[in-house]
Amino acid sequence: MYKMLQQQVQPRMLAILLISLLLLPLIAGYLYVIKKPLQSLRQSEQTLYLLENELQTGMPLESQIVSFNKQVQQLETDLKGTGPQLPVNQMIAFVIGQLDNIADHHKVKLISIKPGKTEKLFTFQVLPFQVELSTDYFSLFDWLSELEQELGPILIKKFNLRKEGQTNQRRMSLTLVSYQFVEK
Repeated sequence: MYKMLQQQVQPRMLAILLISLLLLPLIAGYLYVIKKPLQSLRQSEQTLYLLENELQTGMPLESQIVSFNKQVQQLETDLKGTGPQLPVNQMIAFVIGQLDNIADHHKVKLISIKPGKTEKLFTFQVLPFQVELSTDYFSLFDWLSELEQELGPILIKKFNLRKEGQTNQRRMSLTLVSYQFVEK
């Protein structure tokens, strides 16, 4: 009978059958006996780590979560800025309006603002602006500082600063580039 069975079954099929007979009990043993205790052990280790961390820092877990949430919000603000997420045409109008409002706060005279061609760079919409303005040096610094706070990620790519006649006024031509985070 063994010889007859051997002739009817190919050696490759016999090898697969024997390997299956060995592997199936091992897999079943892992799934039904070992898997749940391993998950329980990992969860216990994580709980122990959190409790030890709470003892070391002296901060309750809830306070740590609040602290981390504040850090995440600050990072999102740094990435996305404080301005609204608008379509490109509305964003250009918004940026021009903000440039004008901030200029009024700091007695900066805007001579011209020309939006450039928008581009996409990785996950950012790049909005360039050619700006020409006139003011004294300290107002210029304050204007640029508030501009960075209000419009979020913004860079000055090129600038030219020159004195206007015999006055304390400075005339500046610059290329501002505003970066708007674009979510997919």
